Amino acid sequence: MKFEKQDNWIDTPGYDQKVIAWSAMDDGDRVLKSVVDGQSWILRLNDFPDEPLFTLLVDEKEIIHFTQWPKNWVRPQ
Repeated sequence: MKFEKQDNWIDTPGYDQKVIAWSAMDDGDRVLKSVVDGQSWILRLNDFPDEPLFTLLVDEKEIIHFTQWPKNWVRPQ
């Protein structure tokens, strides 16, 4: 997935609507994780500002690159 397309939540319906409680992780550029409907969700930190801030990976597949944090997602404390 190329970085020229980002924050395209309309093309990935439902991902931003789920209530997700994220947990911190320390695995290089992979910084947050959660399990949603039995799937592994990971947020990868990109080279911001040259790239979007995050990429959502679901079961290791890139879903969306984004900078705008979804309102239903809960950041770890």
